[in-house]
Amino acid sequence: MARKQTKANKCNSPSSISHNTSNASTVKSLDEIKSFEVEITELKSSKDILRTPSTQFAALSTITPEKNRKANRRLDIGIDPEGNLATTKETQSLTSFGLERIQCSASVKSIYKIIRKCTGSLGGNGNFGAIYGEATMGCMQRVVNLLKEHCEFDSSCSFIDVGSGLGKPNFHVAQDPGVRISLGVELEKIRHDLALHNLRHVLRYTRSSNSSIKHGNVFFQHGDITEARTFNPFTHVYMFDVGFPPPVLHQIATIFNSSQAPYLISYHSPKLMIEKYRFDVDFIAQFSTALHGSGESHTGYLYRHKGKDLPSFDHSKVDPIFQTGVSLLREESEKLVQYVEQANVALLSQSRVTRSRS
Repeated sequence: MARKQTKANKCNSPSSISHNTSNASTVKSLDEIKSFEVEITELKSSKDILRTPSTQFAALSTITPEKNRKANRRLDIGIDPEGNLATTKETQSLTSFGLERIQCSASVKSIYKIIRKCTGSLGGNGNFGAIYGEATMGCMQRVVNLLKEHCEFDSSCSFIDVGSGLGKPNFHVAQDPGVRISLGVELEKIRHDLALHNLRHVLRYTRSSNSSIKHGNVFFQHGDITEARTFNPFTHVYMFDVGFPPPVLHQIATIFNSSQAPYLISYHSPKLMIEKYRFDVDFIAQFSTALHGSGESHTGYLYRHKGKDLPSFDHSKVDPIFQTGVSLLREESEKLVQYVEQANVALLSQSRVTRSRS
């Protein structure tokens, strides 16, 4: 009896009563929380609740390119021409940043696909470096479109790329607009060899399939452009000259000013090209470009040679440094194929460069 009485006294003690009261209040608070959650759920599902203009603006601003570019890429949100936010279905012709999508021909896409299989999409081996930026297909197409609009660029023209690298601009214009001659000059031997490697595979592909790719109008040569006297017979001179030393640009200006070429494409501003390097040109238009691999972006400029009209192609006015390439492109494509194949065989037969102990 004493033990039972002691147990009963414990149950009726103040501490026990307090503990029981606490449990009851806890249960009550949980019920209140559940009730509150039910009310919130009902409010969220209610159709009578409308967003205020401020909350609507906040919701939109979280996915604009300025606020969150990564989320914008993920969601593929674009801006229509009126400036309104639009979904992917409404912006099939727009990029995620509201820019008009650049359409490339099937032959251009095929060329870039071949190049990617041969030498990748990032370029490389620039001055013994691992990789460096390469202009994207879309950016190069934007340049071509501007040349067509402002610089009389069509299939009757001849195009030269100074510092041609792996040859993407040359291959591109050879398909669109399909220029008569597309020649690239590269100072670094290894990059010139890679361009010939790309050309070899393009020629093999066109000969082994019934593709629409135009061939027989591209050639790459290893050499120093400052050894040229003129840019004849080319009508359009293209150079990604961001890294060109000033003395080289001064020499190129002298060569260009002595040429019949009416158009120049450069990545230096008019102030530098006209005032500093003394190119005898007038500014036409500018464009922006992005580089794949390095993530860099640059502004390019179109120039017109003062007092020069678009000349007709004249075989007798070819600078000696370009004679080999122009002659091969004038001949039957079979001779070009033989030359490229022999050059690649000679390249593969070279002994591998090894390091020597000092």
